Amino acid sequence: MREEDAASTKTEPRAVPVPRGVWGGPGEVFGHLSGRWEIRRRIEPAGALEGLAVFAPEGRGGLDYRERGELRLADGFTAAAERRYFYRARPAGFAVFFAGRPPRLFHAVDLAADGQGRLCGRARHLCGADLYLTGYLFLPDGRFVIRHRVRGPRKAYRMTTWYRRRR
Repeated sequence: MREEDAASTKTEPRAVPVPRGVWGGPGEVFGHLSGRWEIRRRIEPAGALEGLAVFAPEGRGGLDYRERGELRLADGFTAAAERRYFYRARPAGFAVFFAGRPPRLFHAVDLAADGQGRLCGRARHLCGADLYLTGYLFLPDGRFVIRHRVRGPRKAYRMTTWYRRRR
């Protein structure tokens, strides 16, 4: 076979798709949140919480988020704790609303890939003069993390919550 013939029969190497993890792209994350999640929360400098969070479909196309757990403060005090939000899909992420009537926007987050197989997003919320800076990190193995840094005249703490799907 001549060299020119061999060159013409070579095929281009195929591109290998990059794995997208369980979350898919930024606009697909919302569709994967539904279900039960074990949560572990660290509240610096005050304490910790362990419990269960549930994202359940609600009638208007969103998700009703409810969490319950045991709060343990640094001084040894323990108490039952709960929290509730509503989540709504956005083209590249989601919006989180306080559960009151009518629901009030807590923050909206747009997600983007970080080049390491993770999806990340940030959000801000001003509560009076206290500022909440929030980061979301969705990991390729299906876990996710939410971090809040709160600073202002009435509040100053960091709160990190780790989510793992309950089996």
